[in-house]
Amino acid sequence: MTRGGLRARLLAAAVLAGVTLATLVVVELVLRQVLPGSRLYLVHLANSRRFFAPLPEFVPGVSDTAHFDTNAFGIRGPDFGPDAREYRVLAIGGSTTECAMLDQPETWTALVARAIPSTRDGRQVWVGNVGRSGLTSRDHVVEMKYFVPQLPPLNLVVIMVGINDLTSALKQGYNYHAPAPVTDSLAERVQISRTFAVVPGPFHRPGTEFLLSADAPWYKATALWQLAKRARIRLNSTSLVQDPEGRNYEVWRSHRRNAKLLDSLPDLGPALAEYTRNLEGLADLAAARHLRLVLMTQPTLWSPTLPDSARRLLWMGGTGEFQVEAGHDYFTVPALRTAMDRYNAALLEVCGRRQLPCLDLAAAIPHETRWFYDDVHYTEAGARLVARQIAAHLAAIDSTLPAPVLDSVNLH
Repeated sequence: MTRGGLRARLLAAAVLAGVTLATLVVVELVLRQVLPGSRLYLVHLANSRRFFAPLPEFVPGVSDTAHFDTNAFGIRGPDFGPDAREYRVLAIGGSTTECAMLDQPETWTALVARAIPSTRDGRQVWVGNVGRSGLTSRDHVVEMKYFVPQLPPLNLVVIMVGINDLTSALKQGYNYHAPAPVTDSLAERVQISRTFAVVPGPFHRPGTEFLLSADAPWYKATALWQLAKRARIRLNSTSLVQDPEGRNYEVWRSHRRNAKLLDSLPDLGPALAEYTRNLEGLADLAAARHLRLVLMTQPTLWSPTLPDSARRLLWMGGTGEFQVEAGHDYFTVPALRTAMDRYNAALLEVCGRRQLPCLDLAAAIPHETRWFYDDVHYTEAGARLVARQIAAHLAAIDSTLPAPVLDSVNLH
């Protein structure tokens, strides 16, 4: 090739690159103008659909494919109807509220609505589920502060809480360091980015870890990148995602089975103080919005007399990044039971002090594999038993609700 020909090719390549770059810049600027940003805080993406197909060898006690559908507010449950025609209950929590492996009609939130379909004056009972795996009481504080006020008027907020606070503390082993209070401005901003899938802001600058981490490279904060990422999320959400068969449980169980077990607990005092502070914060926020708040203790499978067949289902209670890699220490079942009892007792103390109509659900659910497929997550029968307890409690504390139709939530 002659020097002139090479020069012509290089010039053509440079022109093409310049045109491509200019086109991308124009497209980026147009997208920033036309793509709507978010005006809402959302725990889950709005109007999304996911599927899970748990296998019984990994998730015993669950038989159906699980549909996970959210409404316009990212809530797992039906859309809102007219204010005057609905009595609304919002359930907040972690994975034991989310019930990701259970089909939508088999979650305890849907079953509560089935047990109490309407109020005495004829309003339909709406029950929404905004649980998400891994969320702690710190996340629930920012949910109550930022998510709940966006919703149509609610009658009750019920929160199942405790297990993620406990396991997050135990991950630090004997070197627990209390975080800054979530009410601190910097701590709150960090928590918001963790709690929500979407926060208010421009399309290209999502302020959440879900869509854009704080240390993400510059190009990920572009409308083009975010459009492609969200399209990929939507595409994946129409198929089976997130280890739909539950195989990850067997990996985590093997980590625990082959680990060193610790009999003695660390000092839980500082972690319990943080937990109590967050529960008090939830009570304060509910009172400020004139919302009736029901806190619920966390049931578990943990029992000192648990048979070996049941112990093989356990995977929680490790130190360090025990889900990511093997080789970390774990706490024994008696130690975990003692720790959970202390967290549940702390919740009940707050309820007594604040005169909240709380439910000691942990005392009502036996430590049996009929009700749990692992340490804390409910089988289909377990979700029914939980729903029966919650429905009866809600009817007992609110005279506008009739006695629940418990036959509609059978335990078979």
